[in-house]
Amino acid sequence: MTEYATQFVGVPYKWGGTTPAGFDCSGYLTYVYKDYGVNLPRTSADQYYQGEKVATADLVPGDLVFLQLIKKGLHMLVYI
Repeated sequence: MTEYATQFVGVPYKWGGTTPAGFDCSGYLTYVYKDYGVNLPRTSADQYYQGEKVATADLVPGDLVFLQLIKKGLHMLVYI
């Protein structure tokens, strides 16, 4: 997954973006995971509530990590 996901490095950020023309965080991960047969909800909030919490020490590559940012809302990334 890492190799596939990193091919999009340099794609511009676009609020609400869901394609290689421009991604936001949840749009990017929805796009990447779909290539692996995983259908994630569209928004980071919906993805957060669908998943299950794991301890930091138990993270494995491919796990989604969510961050609550002041004034920026919920942000997410993939653990590699």
